[in-house]
Amino acid sequence: HPHVGRSCNALGKVYHALGRYRQAEDCYIQALEIWEQTVGRQHPLGAIALDNLASLYVDQGRYEQAKGFYREALGIRERFLGAEHPHVAQTLSNLASLYIVWSEYTEAEHLIQRALSIYERTLGSRHPEVASSLSNLASLHKACEQFVRAEYLYQQALEIREKSLGPQHPEVAAN
Repeated sequence: HPHVGRSCNALGKVYHALGRYRQAEDCYIQALEIWEQTVGRQHPLGAIALDNLASLYVDQGRYEQAKGFYREALGIRERFLGAEHPHVAQTLSNLASLYIVWSEYTEAEHLIQRALSIYERTLGSRHPEVASSLSNLASLHKACEQFVRAEYLYQQALEIREKSLGPQHPEVAAN
């Protein structure tokens, strides 16, 4: 049943957070297999497991595998949810982070800009996800030693987080 897949996926996220990568991978794969059998791999539930597997593989340095899973999840989400859905933006942001690791800054910037545009159109320009995209873009500019641009983007992200979450929220302190 698909709900069993959800439970496996949730447990995988706990193991992932604890650094128990083998157990996390087993849970994500089990969730994916359950969803393949019950709703099909090309269903948005499958994209959740693929996205989580990709994130796990990034943390393990298994970048090529991560890239394939992120791309597959992105394709599923675009087909089922539409190209302008926030979950599409989430996967774009995740894929962009991988390109930053590879120092492929042009591709990363394209993906971040696309995610930012989706979030602004669907959630509004003052949403915390917009702030996250601005922070991602700032990190990219920082990596490219474009410090003035990075500072400006970090300040924009901070302003959005302070207004939308409040000045005492943990995400504000992290920014």
